[in-house]
Amino acid sequence: MRLFLAGLLCSAIVLSGSTTKAEHNGPSTPSLFGFRHPETETAAETQFLSAPDSKLAEEHLRILTKVPHMAGIFEDKATADYVAK
Repeated sequence: MRLFLAGLLCSAIVLSGSTTKAEHNGPSTPSLFGFRHPETETAAETQFLSAPDSKLAEEHLRILTKVPHMAGIFEDKATADYVAK
């Protein structure tokens, strides 16, 4: 049993170390696995990650947390309207 487990462990270590490189021309870029068109996915992720603006998020957070806005009160409605706008 120990010999079997040792063989299984060695096989797992050997197999985890063997990675295949994606063939591509051009500069070295990390390859994305699991997507039919990784270039399209990478472009979409780059665009998505460039969108957040920390100063704008800070401003929205400051406005949304200025006053308590428990459910059912006027401030809650004002907060919902602000987010919808």
